[in-house]
Amino acid sequence: MSRSKTVLGAALLFGFLAALAGYAGLQAMARQVRAGASKEFVPVVVSATDLTFGTKLDRAQLRVSKYPKESVPAGAFSTIDSVAGQTTKIFLAAREPVTATKLSSRGGGLSMLIHSGYRATRADLLRQFVLQQDQFWTSELLIEGLRHRIRLMEVPITIRARAGGKSKKPKSFKYGWHFTKAIIQTWLR
Repeated sequence: MSRSKTVLGAALLFGFLAALAGYAGLQAMARQVRAGASKEFVPVVVSATDLTFGTKLDRAQLRVSKYPKESVPAGAFSTIDSVAGQTTKIFLAAREPVTATKLSSRGGGLSMLIHSGYRATRADLLRQFVLQQDQFWTSELLIEGLRHRIRLMEVPITIRARAGGKSKKPKSFKYGWHFTKAIIQTWLR
């Protein structure tokens, strides 16, 4: 019985010493992390609230937070004036850093000005295109753009159900055939 008490006492003592050594090791690691972390903080512009795609930013929607210098995201802004007036091209959550890749060009860019169902290109590029289609010009415009290696951008649109009237698009095989033929002819030009 006394031998089992001795073994139990030794086990408790070694367990306590191991716990004490583990605690001291964790404290030393925490001190190293605190010492290695930069004490220098820099301003970073963040969104004050959730912002949707296409929001033109004003000062009330933004605030400045302090970030550790080594944690600042690439392309982050440091002043609200450098961001105000620009337009978001993605959704931003509240307190999310505003970076250059999340914004359109100053003034919103062309994509913010195009309404649903319309397309746009620079006039000098359009002059290079060979456009012959009367009915299927959309596919012709896209194929010509690809042929001339212009940068294309998709602009999300919302299509609502027709409120009245009828579609001019026929529901026949003939329409599909002519559309396919127009694509092939444009591609082979």
